[in-house]
Amino acid sequence: MTGGAGTVAGVYRLAYLDTAPIVAGDHVRIIAPAGPVTAEQLDRAVRYCRGWGCEVSVGEHVLAGHPSVAYLSASDGPRRADLVAAWTDPDVDVVLCARGGFGSMRLLDALDWALLRDGTARRDGRPTLLAGSSDITALHEAFALHLDVPTLFCPMPATDDFDTSPTIRADVRRWLFEPWRGRDLIGPATETMVAGRAAGRLGGGTLSLLAAGVGSPEAAARSGELLLLEDVDEEPYRLDNLLVQLDRSGRLAAAGAVVLGSWRDCGDPAAVREVMDRYLSGLGVPVLWQQGFGHDPDALSVPLNVGAILDATGDGRPTLTVGALPDAPTAPFLLPPLDTRARWSVRIVNAADGAVLAEHTPDVLCKTASIGKIFLLIEVARRLESGELSPEQRITVPPELHVRDSGLLHMMAWHDVAIADAALLVGAVSDNLATNALIHLCGLDAVRAVAPALGYRDTTLVDYIRSERLPGMPWTASCGTGAELADLMRRLGEGDTEESCEATILTPGVRARVLEWLAAGADTSMVAGGMRLDPLAHVDPVEDGVVLRHKTGTIDTARIDVGHVAGPTGRVAYAVAANWDDDVASGHDMRSSVLGAMDTIGERIRARVTGRG
Repeated sequence: MTGGAGTVAGVYRLAYLDTAPIVAGDHVRIIAPAGPVTAEQLDRAVRYCRGWGCEVSVGEHVLAGHPSVAYLSASDGPRRADLVAAWTDPDVDVVLCARGGFGSMRLLDALDWALLRDGTARRDGRPTLLAGSSDITALHEAFALHLDVPTLFCPMPATDDFDTSPTIRADVRRWLFEPWRGRDLIGPATETMVAGRAAGRLGGGTLSLLAAGVGSPEAAARSGELLLLEDVDEEPYRLDNLLVQLDRSGRLAAAGAVVLGSWRDCGDPAAVREVMDRYLSGLGVPVLWQQGFGHDPDALSVPLNVGAILDATGDGRPTLTVGALPDAPTAPFLLPPLDTRARWSVRIVNAADGAVLAEHTPDVLCKTASIGKIFLLIEVARRLESGELSPEQRITVPPELHVRDSGLLHMMAWHDVAIADAALLVGAVSDNLATNALIHLCGLDAVRAVAPALGYRDTTLVDYIRSERLPGMPWTASCGTGAELADLMRRLGEGDTEESCEATILTPGVRARVLEWLAAGADTSMVAGGMRLDPLAHVDPVEDGVVLRHKTGTIDTARIDVGHVAGPTGRVAYAVAANWDDDVASGHDMRSSVLGAMDTIGERIRARVTGRG
């Protein structure tokens, strides 16, 4: 396996910028999620991959055939099973589609995305790479939305063009065996249709597939994307209609730039260009013509769901450079005025490198209410990963630990829930009864030990949730500082370095579980409120490409929000804690002032990660 620090959804797309996707000896699985493949074509595909020094295996149903539909390689179920088996096998490094054709979109609705997310990481912690083009556009779009992984839009090994073009084979090999950062995607015949400069994530693919997906979750407009379009065997009048569909869906208006590839067998090139000009020249964004990817006999490969910068501002050749997307704008991050009647502990950091963007008394110790539950979730995830616990194992709470405050479990008919469901309740609604059940299961001392093991001195879970905190009990349920909590959220989102002594705790698997639980967090009343996300539906990056994983804490005299946010132009980790005294609270409504400041901080974080003020 190739080396590299583990990543999780939201930052997986950085995985291949500085480390090649594979090295000789890595494992390529060939599948046929769309059209049929002959034994001769499959043998040829296997031979080419083995010629690159790869271990090669083939999906079980690649040659199965469909009992009645000649244009499918197999029935939907077997094709879907091959895709899932390949993606969730930790020994598979690349899932390479043999060919396109038709049928990939038929697989999407019945896919178990939670299962695929759990199986995304290879043994080195980085994501498996999906590679293919044409009809595989449907999978690229879905994997970008649901898994947020980088993929490769490339010619496929069972096609005639792959067999006849040394240029294609050399280019695909280079994308597999070399890092992606700094690669210029411009082809030899590329022209500037509309000048300009743009930065964003690469998306799109085959136009007819993108248009066919309009109305599905995968086809939602993605603000600022560098939209790639190409097609084959579509006459200009058909291209006109397909562009109308994209235009009416909002996909064109949302794009930060449009990059046009090849239009093989699409009629008169001048007529095709006229159609493109009609719909694209008035968007107010850069447009490039004939980049070279797609169905060209010597088609270039292009990565998807990774950052790139397009520069078509000069008189010379335009450039489209992978991996150059800045992690954050250079403008300073300014905190709003903070009410001095509260004790604040605030730190905002660039998640990519840990650089402090803004802070206010970040080392002040605060009560953090439910924030310490993150350490509980880490311990539960660690035990699930090690096999000490089973996700389906049922747990109960001793009567003395019953509480009837926040959450849902205390209102439900049955309290003996599965461990995985209890953890989800903690992440989603900060469920206190589920919290106590999990602490009792793991042991309070074991949960308390997590924070020191991660190197934190002042931040920890202190005690069970109590209906009443009596003399002799710990002073609070959890405590911490903005500095340590921002660091914790950065490490959860970005991962520990291989040199870190804590890497055995925050493994990719542990982090993936914790982030999945936190993704369900429904409280967006604090910092998250300024990000304008749907409280009940923000797991996937459908709103300006923002991905939020956060946890809040609330008591009568405190509000705390900590999180990791990823977007098209950056990633931010934050911790904002405010405490105030009972006597102050009795005379003034501190909540309004505190929540107002938190909302403004959230707005500024959103602007930071989307590039949209």
